[in-house]
Amino acid sequence: PGDPCYFLRELARLHVGDQVVGITRAKFSPESLDAVVYFTRAGAVGLITPFQSHKQAELMHKLEARLRLSASPLLHGHQ
Repeated sequence: PGDPCYFLRELARLHVGDQVVGITRAKFSPESLDAVVYFTRAGAVGLITPFQSHKQAELMHKLEARLRLSASPLLHGHQ
């Protein structure tokens, strides 16, 4: 007759380098799995999503490399 009891278990840990100030769940296409989008105090936006195939992992790796080349750091020499 009481309320159900929920337990949390730590499955993974992730260091994002700054204080997370916002977090939400998002779906980027009808076929995709849910992703976690987070926002940091410094203005960074991050995404945590499971890859459904090796092809998706390769695409994200290439996208990250391209973004690193095209984005200049705010403070030169600090990344």
